[in-house]
Amino acid sequence: MMEENELCFSLMETAFCELCEATERALMLTNKKEIAVCGGVAQNAELMGKIFQMAEAHGARAGTCEGQYNADNGAMIALVGAKLLKEGKKIKPESVWTDQKYRIDMIR
Repeated sequence: MMEENELCFSLMETAFCELCEATERALMLTNKKEIAVCGGVAQNAELMGKIFQMAEAHGARAGTCEGQYNADNGAMIALVGAKLLKEGKKIKPESVWTDQKYRIDMIR
């Protein structure tokens, strides 16, 4: 029977490989030459190593920003909400939007 730490490592490796495969597929389908990884996952050196290796194999660049700017996005959103609430500002639900297909390269 597999030890608990071996199982956890196996699950982590599988997840990282799946992320790399999906990223690689997106890179090939879009003919892009750059990969940006953001958020908490970008702080994982093992995952980023795999992303960098995959990007290099395809003549692409991969990057992220400093760890202090890559954190749990949910926590960052909650912090902004708490600060606004403390300042007495209210956000109307109808003014908030989400777009899961919003791409980083759409920022101008």
